[in-house]
Amino acid sequence: MQRRYYLIFVASEDDGSLRKIPVPLRYVYIFVAAAIVGLCTITGMAGSYSRMLLKTARFNQVRSERETLRKDYLQMEQVAQEKDTQAASLGSLASEVSALYGLRQIRAGKRSAAAADLAPELAGGIDNRQYVDSFEQFVALRTAAFSGVAEFGLRLPQR
Repeated sequence: MQRRYYLIFVASEDDGSLRKIPVPLRYVYIFVAAAIVGLCTITGMAGSYSRMLLKTARFNQVRSERETLRKDYLQMEQVAQEKDTQAASLGSLASEVSALYGLRQIRAGKRSAAAADLAPELAGGIDNRQYVDSFEQFVALRTAAFSGVAEFGLRLPQR
C-alpha cells in the first residue's frame, strides 16, 4: 500500500540540485487545524477589542454628560441662591414698607378683627371703611405672595 504525503521542493544554491522533502498527511492536517484555531483566536480577540472600544466610547459619553449635568447643577444652585437672596431682600423691603405705613403682621384668621382695631386709630380726614378694605386687600395679597399663589390683579372695592 502506498503512503500519502506531500512533497516540498527545496532548491539548493550551491550546486542547483533539487531536494525533495516528504511531509506526511497528518502533519498537513495538524497545520490546517492550527491555522483554523489561530483564525478563531484572532477573530475572538478582534471582537473583544471592538466591544471594549464601544464600552469605552459609551463611558466617555456618560462622563461628559455627568460633567455637563454637574455644571448645570452648580449654575442652578447659584441661581437659586441669588433668588433666595432676592426674596430675603424683598422680604426686608416689605417689612420696611409695612413699618413705614404703620401696618403690622397679622394672621389670616384675624384679618377683619385687626383691621377693625386699626380703623379708630386713623386721623379724621380718611374714610375708615376705605382703609379697612385696602388693609384687607394688602393682607390677602401678602398671604397670596408668600403662599406661592400669583394673582394678576386686585379687586377694587365696590361702592
